Amino acid sequence: MERFNPLVRFAIRLSWAAVIGIALTTAFFSMPVTFAMQMSNAITLFSEPLSALGWSPVVFALWIVVAQIIYILIALIVAFLLLWQRPHDWLAMITGAVLVLFGTLNLNTGILFVRDYPPAIAVITINGVLFAFCANWLLLIFPDGRFFPRWTALFLIPIPALILADTALRLNLDDTTVIATPYTMALTLWTLLGLGTQLFRYRYYLTQLQKQQVKWVVGGMSLVTLSILLLFIIDPLLTPWLIERPMLRMFYRMAYPVLLIFLPVTISALALVNAVLKRNLWGVDFTINRSLGYGVVGTAVLLVLLGVVSGGDFFRNPLVFGLLVVALAAAFNPLRRLIQAQIDRRLYDLRYSVETYTRAPRPIVTQPGRLTGAHIDRWELLDFIGRGATSEVYKGFCAGQIAAVKVMPSSADAEVRMRFDREVDILESLNHPRIVRFIQHGEVDDQRYMVLQYVEGETLRGMLVSRGKLPLAAAQAVTRDMAAALDYVHQRGIIHRDLKPSNIMLTTPAAADGSFRAMLMDFGIAKAESVQVTGGGTMGTIDYMAPEQIQSSGAVSPASDVYALGVIVFEMLTGLRPFRGNPGQVLFAHLRQPAPDVRQFEPDLPPQVALALMRALSKSPEDRYLSAGEFYRALRQKVADETADIRLY
Repeated sequence: MERFNPLVRFAIRLSWAAVIGIALTTAFFSMPVTFAMQMSNAITLFSEPLSALGWSPVVFALWIVVAQIIYILIALIVAFLLLWQRPHDWLAMITGAVLVLFGTLNLNTGILFVRDYPPAIAVITINGVLFAFCANWLLLIFPDGRFFPRWTALFLIPIPALILADTALRLNLDDTTVIATPYTMALTLWTLLGLGTQLFRYRYYLTQLQKQQVKWVVGGMSLVTLSILLLFIIDPLLTPWLIERPMLRMFYRMAYPVLLIFLPVTISALALVNAVLKRNLWGVDFTINRSLGYGVVGTAVLLVLLGVVSGGDFFRNPLVFGLLVVALAAAFNPLRRLIQAQIDRRLYDLRYSVETYTRAPRPIVTQPGRLTGAHIDRWELLDFIGRGATSEVYKGFCAGQIAAVKVMPSSADAEVRMRFDREVDILESLNHPRIVRFIQHGEVDDQRYMVLQYVEGETLRGMLVSRGKLPLAAAQAVTRDMAAALDYVHQRGIIHRDLKPSNIMLTTPAAADGSFRAMLMDFGIAKAESVQVTGGGTMGTIDYMAPEQIQSSGAVSPASDVYALGVIVFEMLTGLRPFRGNPGQVLFAHLRQPAPDVRQFEPDLPPQVALALMRALSKSPEDRYLSAGEFYRALRQKVADETADIRLY
């Protein structure tokens, strides 16, 4: 709105105030008649169940009115919040006006009960026209304020006529409980067509940020549209059955305005506000993904129950109906997981279902240190060090030499054995000072083992847990060593695929100056050109996994390791990962959400560090650095002695 002159801006704000005034005036006319209608329904239809509960008809009538008032208050607060946060954004003003107009829209009660008072009919009708017009206008131009393609503006032409026709029809009705007329259903379908034009805008016109805003809006409006369509389906099916059950009918009449109208609209309003204010835009992908799975199965279960209710007397037997509900409840989650897996793989093109990442890893049920004192070949197993993905690790001793001995359990399955053998094959071919050195491997009593260089120190994960974050120079030192190790393995056609702080060992300083070195470990899921990768388990750790690795194991490349190194550098500098949330949210953040500027968390970092990280964390592999070494050179700060070791201890 800043591009308009002051007079135009004043006119826009005055129009906004007028619309809000019309909405509140509508509420003034509608609330008393809404209360009167609900009182009439309570006395005529529900006197028996109300008496049984000891309730006055006023309780039933107030329930609906108070629910509407609460929504109107929420809408008013949101509208003024938008005006305060975006005083020069006319789209924000339209958004607030639409929310308030909906809360005060009550055509089926207001018009019927004030039909002898033309001013009231005029105000209520204007409210309806304004709401339908502004809501569809907002839908067609969100988020940039332009019609695209231009012909989509034609969708606005029939809307006032449909509302006026609906008003005329209601003035001739005697039934005040009519929810939908042919004109309201036509308007709903027309709005759905307008919603479809957003797909064209989304694909050919909008920026990535605008696409995320549209996802929030379309998701919220789809929820409202679905709830209204469900109401159109449920009401005619249930009403004949409920007539014979006054108590259930009363609770149904009290529940549906809240559950199928005000609650979905409130959620949609919050989604719309979130989109306008551009808050947490990237969390919507996971929400939509989960909603699709639950929505498909939930709708199917609901339709089955409605079909049963409207069916024969056999299914109306309480015992039969109860058993059916138990059976549907038991089948809900298995069906949802099956549908969700198809959504994840076919609609989102993911390598694995999101369920794979959201499930907690199954713990290995073995006693720590159970092999202490045993001998593997010539190595005596001493202290238990830790447990990896495929083995237990012990400190081994032989002829004065200390080494790390990895022992694979004899009960390991074929997938674990394959990964263990792959790590042996890869480590056996490597010889680099920044990669743990391979010593030997073998099999004793059906237990495979490998012996590796023992590194005294702690993992980068342990150091981040104890310190929170590292100084820039220390983070650069870790990056320097990891870049050297990665460039070495990449030149040999090997992709690590599981680069993370727990796979980076920081050596205890041997020199008096406190210098350290970083060592790369754990090649259990590394991919070499000569290795055929099989199996259904996930390959990598989701917090550090590149987008292409999430979608296709065949798409990994050196750029995938560069991406993981970028995540680690971001975490070293800030103590935080660039993408946070539950595993499903992190997965979609890697796929869709641009990495944040590291200077949001550490403002004193040099600009070249932020730029280097943004490029390393690019979604497309082609946009990242060609090598880890190139990333390190872009990242490093100019200091007096760039080759000096950095003290951490």
